[in-house]
Amino acid sequence: MSSLRLCCQITYKDKIRDINVLRANKGLKPVRKANTAGSIYARWYLVYQDLLIIIECQVALNKKGPGLPAGMRDLLLYHLANALSWFTISDALENEVAECARKFTPSLSHQEALSYCSSVINRAKKTQIEGKEHRYRYRRETIYRELEDL
Repeated sequence: MSSLRLCCQITYKDKIRDINVLRANKGLKPVRKANTAGSIYARWYLVYQDLLIIIECQVALNKKGPGLPAGMRDLLLYHLANALSWFTISDALENEVAECARKFTPSLSHQEALSYCSSVINRAKKTQIEGKEHRYRYRRETIYRELEDL
């Protein structure tokens, strides 16, 4: 494993965690080289932060219980996982998705959450293995259109 990958991951509670995700959750910039400013990785990092704000607002508005309402939990978790896949190492992605599901969609089981995001996780792993890009890309308008009811 390269020294760059070693500095970008930490072990937390016997799980591989990505330092950039932890920094994003605290509102801090990711640990990246300066030349990644304006890159696709920086773009998805910003999408991730925006999704966290949307999720926090929806959780606060949900009067039926903790977490996201049933009608939007899988969609938001999917988009959150896709954004994570762009700046999280693929080995840590499954654990990060599970952690997000635990926090924001406690009504979903661990397996349900991972099944909703399985295509995102598989594409991230395939990208890492083959070195060819397989992760989902879509425009700002696509996310807006899918989340406009919120």
